[in-house]
Amino acid sequence: MSDRPSPPLDPQAAADRNLELAGELLLSQLDDPALVERVPAEATLVLIPDDDPTLAEHNLTLARRVFATGRNVYLYHVRAAAPAIS
Repeated sequence: MSDRPSPPLDPQAAADRNLELAGELLLSQLDDPALVERVPAEATLVLIPDDDPTLAEHNLTLARRVFATGRNVYLYHVRAAAPAIS
């Protein structure tokens, strides 16, 4: 892994990947219904993937921008799904 920052993520690619992460979060919520209840009311939920450093940095930057406006931000670490066994 390099210490050099990743190039900026294309907005459409970020949106597509964040939709995938949201889907994974919804599936996780089926296993643990209290998962989303942990997010404070009025907070902006920002997903941080462990398997995509570029998107993680993109989302952390977004979280900092939201926080700088005075709004609460809740960061949620999304782990990569285990590979399916066939």
